[in-house]
Amino acid sequence: MLLGVFFVLIRIFLLLFCIGLGTTTHAQNDLKILAMGDSMMAWNRITGRSIPQILGKELGVRVKNMSAVGAMFHGDASQHLGITQQYKKGDWDWVVINGGANDLIFKCSCNNKACQPIMDKMISKDGQSGSIPRLVDEVRKDGAKVLFVGYHRAREMDAPARRCGDDLDAMDARLSLMAKRWKSVHFANMQNVFPAGDTSFYAFDRTHPSPKGSKTMALALLPWFKK
Repeated sequence: MLLGVFFVLIRIFLLLFCIGLGTTTHAQNDLKILAMGDSMMAWNRITGRSIPQILGKELGVRVKNMSAVGAMFHGDASQHLGITQQYKKGDWDWVVINGGANDLIFKCSCNNKACQPIMDKMISKDGQSGSIPRLVDEVRKDGAKVLFVGYHRAREMDAPARRCGDDLDAMDARLSLMAKRWKSVHFANMQNVFPAGDTSFYAFDRTHPSPKGSKTMALALLPWFKK
């Protein structure tokens, strides 16, 4: 009699345990994620190995990737180069955003002094105003969590982007302050995501991520979605 009761209790426990696992997996697979930004997000998309695609595979969801090569925060919207214009309202759980480097490269050649007005237009020193906080605030008010992704660095590479390190450092500091403003906004600092001097993490141009680099960055972002 007691043995029979014991086995019944075991079955009930296992049933509840399996239901619990199913609920957790289902919730994660129901995540709706939108990715926006520039070539850092778009790179390797043609082979299915961009950051958003790898992130989706790891989470078991499909990530909608609106990013575009050459995209800027103050680009030509008529040519779909404006990152702000990439945002599509929806019932997103997360919106992943990157950008700003093209503004610094093409508008002021990553010249620290000349770039200050450009950077201020994107995000102020205190992280409170500018086109980036406005976009993030809009997304946040629509109900989504925001993960703003910083850039990897190419300081040690023989590439045009290597001169942008100081400007990107300053921008990271501003983005970090912005993220502290809202509980639903997070900043992923990617400055040291690649081992220094290891070219295997970079594409042929020594600026964009190789498939290995994209995977490394995507894996670095995973913890934010599993909290």
